[in-house]
Amino acid sequence: MGLSVTVKSGGSSTASKGCLTLFFLVFLAAGLLFTAFMVQEFVQRVRQHAWATVPCTIIRSSVGGESGTADNYQAVVEYRYEWQGRRHVSSVIETGYGGSDSWDDTQALVDAYPAGSETTCRVNPGSPAEAVLRP
Repeated sequence: MGLSVTVKSGGSSTASKGCLTLFFLVFLAAGLLFTAFMVQEFVQRVRQHAWATVPCTIIRSSVGGESGTADNYQAVVEYRYEWQGRRHVSSVIETGYGGSDSWDDTQALVDAYPAGSETTCRVNPGSPAEAVLRP
């Protein structure tokens, strides 16, 4: 009684190579997309540092959401500034700001810009309606 075993060697199938390639390409694309978004935000922040620095007055400053009842607290800071004789109002604190899950951190940000205080903001000379408090 002879038992015969055949072992095939010498490579993997075309289908498995295709699956591995597809798997790799999906993660490569996701990584490249993430990198592109990060580079875009970095470039925008660098450009904002070149914007004109002008005096501004904080009109309103508060925390959105109530302590203990929200997962995300928003600092709401509204400010007024002038550019070439025209008055503008903005509420952009910094590019990409989406709030915080910490009430204390959000309150500290609001406390840094109390209503009625004077500070500076950066204004886009090409589009003066666009301004940020912290570039």
